[in-house]
Amino acid sequence: MAVLETARGLVPYRQHLSRTVKFVLFGVEESGLVGSWAYVHQHSDELANTILMINNDVGGRPSGISISSFDQLKPPLDEVAGRVRIAGQDLPPFLVSVG
Repeated sequence: MAVLETARGLVPYRQHLSRTVKFVLFGVEESGLVGSWAYVHQHSDELANTILMINNDVGGRPSGISISSFDQLKPPLDEVAGRVRIAGQDLPPFLVSVG
């Protein structure tokens, strides 16, 4: 449900997006990551153009936000985390740099 609502929330902003946004869902990944492995292998030519992947592993009530990103994404992600706090959510960002 969270993924569908996120997609629905982006619809009004689609004309402002300069990149393609894909929502990819996998089920039963505990049994060997079969779906995600298949997706990566079938779309390997797209991986170099991927700048952000959000993994919503467990829907429910979060106790924080965990973000792994490239250094150049830190400023916009910090801004988003700030907006979440302004919206009344107490979700402190936890940023892990990988780039």
